[in-house]
Amino acid sequence: MATIEIVMNSAPSSATMTVGEVFPDPKGTHAPLVNDVNVRASRGSRFQLQPGAYLYVFHVEGDGGAFSLDARGTGSPINPVQPVDTSFGFAGWSFNFTVV
Repeated sequence: MATIEIVMNSAPSSATMTVGEVFPDPKGTHAPLVNDVNVRASRGSRFQLQPGAYLYVFHVEGDGGAFSLDARGTGSPINPVQPVDTSFGFAGWSFNFTVV
């Protein structure tokens, strides 16, 4: 089991927040493994996961703009940074990451 933290980088304002859930990847018909994953510029979201592939499905609340998300964990780096730009919409975003 690893402690994972999803963090926001270069947020357009302190009011920008992502809200969503973590699913196994591919999502399919699985129920979320982690609910209420809320990430702000000033505060990431931490939770425990087994090694594997995951998908953070989220929407953006507050101020829009461009920012990125990063998943960090104990041990090895997890994934590349995921860019987000709300000029393409506030809903329907997803972020793939792998826990090793």
